[in-house]
Amino acid sequence: MKAIPSQSVEQFSVGVVRDRDEVVVALTGELDLATADMLEREVRELRHSGCDHVVVDLRQLDFMDSAGLRVLISLRNTAKCVGHRLILVPGPRQVQRIFDLTATRGVRLARPRQERGGARPIRARMTRRQAALAARGSRPAGAPARNACAAASPAHSP
Repeated sequence: MKAIPSQSVEQFSVGVVRDRDEVVVALTGELDLATADMLEREVRELRHSGCDHVVVDLRQLDFMDSAGLRVLISLRNTAKCVGHRLILVPGPRQVQRIFDLTATRGVRLARPRQERGGARPIRARMTRRQAALAARGSRPAGAPARNACAAASPAHSP
């Protein structure tokens, strides 16, 4: 394992550890509006350098707001579109709460490598209504149709 020095902004730091076939991005402190862009830049730089399996470790976060969640979902969408893997290691209860409050689905959560035998991801919980809609392939009335790949990649104009 090779540790790379972390970046920090007051109460937030990003540490990068390369481990065999994956890169672990360990977050410490508060992932919020002021710091979310730092995480996004770091993961994008890793992807551009050829890392196609990124694990974002949330265990040392003290707080995460909707800006942090937005970045994680954006990174997940981009990874999905380009065929990379992005796995989140769940954080403490106060960090995981935003996933529960927003009923965020499709964000891959996994235990740390030393704790995961077969690296089996677990899904964020859905409400019963969301599970029923997902099973039918529907979305709630008024919800816009979203194409994650179109949103994640730059628009091509003729």
